[in-house]
Amino acid sequence: MEKQEIRDFSHKTITGIKVPGDYRDLYSDVTGLLLRVRVSKKTGLNKSWLYVYTLPGSGGKRDSISLGIFPAVGVAEAREKVREYSKSLREGINPKTKRDQERDEIAKNVQRQTFRHVAKDYWNTHHKTWKNEKVRAQWIDSWMENYTFPHIGSLDVADIRLNDVVKVLKPVWIDKHATARKINQAIGSVLEYAVAKGWRDEDLVNPSKQKERLVHLLARVKHVKDHMPSLHYEDGPKFYADLKQHLLRTDSTGGYLSLEFLVLTGLRTDNLLTLEWDDIDLKKKLVNVPARKMKGGTKDFSYPLIDRCIEILKLRKQITGGTGFVFTGRKEEQMSSGAMLEAVKVICGVKGIKRTDPKYKPKYTDRQSGRRIVPHGFRSTIFSWAEDHGYKLEDCEAIIAHTKGDQNLAAYARGNKLKIRREIMEAYYSYLCPACRSN
Repeated sequence: MEKQEIRDFSHKTITGIKVPGDYRDLYSDVTGLLLRVRVSKKTGLNKSWLYVYTLPGSGGKRDSISLGIFPAVGVAEAREKVREYSKSLREGINPKTKRDQERDEIAKNVQRQTFRHVAKDYWNTHHKTWKNEKVRAQWIDSWMENYTFPHIGSLDVADIRLNDVVKVLKPVWIDKHATARKINQAIGSVLEYAVAKGWRDEDLVNPSKQKERLVHLLARVKHVKDHMPSLHYEDGPKFYADLKQHLLRTDSTGGYLSLEFLVLTGLRTDNLLTLEWDDIDLKKKLVNVPARKMKGGTKDFSYPLIDRCIEILKLRKQITGGTGFVFTGRKEEQMSSGAMLEAVKVICGVKGIKRTDPKYKPKYTDRQSGRRIVPHGFRSTIFSWAEDHGYKLEDCEAIIAHTKGDQNLAAYARGNKLKIRREIMEAYYSYLCPACRSN
């Protein structure tokens, strides 16, 4: 053990200690109380309380027990704990045994809480404050229901350990690493919430934060930006014709109409899902996306609407009455992100077919990766078409709100630049559907 320095254990004095080492109390009536100061790369200077004691009959062997972290555990509380443990020693009880008995008693009195229940409680408490619309849409329906609950939903939050988290992450750790990281972060938040509610022991390590051990148990994945599989614009007219055929066979409440709107506007998927009638200006033919819904959340942005988009909105208005969300699901609530994805799978001819099945041969794939296209990829499609057809790069980026800097973003939402963007979108529509071109 390092040499111990003697200090006056007051809150002010301990707060002022900046040098790592072991410190003993100068004036206290208790013996064995120690303040250990250490430097951590992650958290800086850590100050923890220890009770150092000699167990009777141990031949003078010294032991120690943690009393907590300063300032969460103050001087008075630390001293009181030492007095309690000293009394136990005089009665022949090891302080660690007493601590374990106390924890067991607390555990018996705590109501059992499953991870599923706690996760939903956490969601109900926090999700309305989250700015990212996509996270709100995916947190319960995807990250929890699809990936997490099947593995640990029925487990008590007090019992979840590292191996349980590994079971959740292992199926997606390699193929969907970005998703796995988000799921792990979500699990960690739920477990921290459980600690705060008193449903999980605060001394238990949060397994989601044991990143180095997770890497050893799973694998170290080199972070590579994963671009969304997109349709090459040369395949655009054929895909759009297939989409129109499916629209003829379905009503306007499904994912096909919303998919067509996405294809023609270049909207982000989450912007489309959260699109409300208050965001639509039919007279000016604009979609006005407020800053809180934009990626980055700093500036409003407007998308011009061509005539076909206006037709789609009028169809939707007949169904929704012009209130709430523009594109809704079966229960007139916000449409699920899976609705358009299911439409893409049908058009690609692979709905219900697993990727491992030899019959899995998507009709439309990304030409670089060979993967089946996804709705978000149509932003890349319209961008590439505009760029290859002679439009300025800055105008192409503005089509999908990819401009650099808030001032540029604001400039593209008004005036002449808005007119140019509308011209690009009308020309793109004529390319996708020559027969739809007005005479």
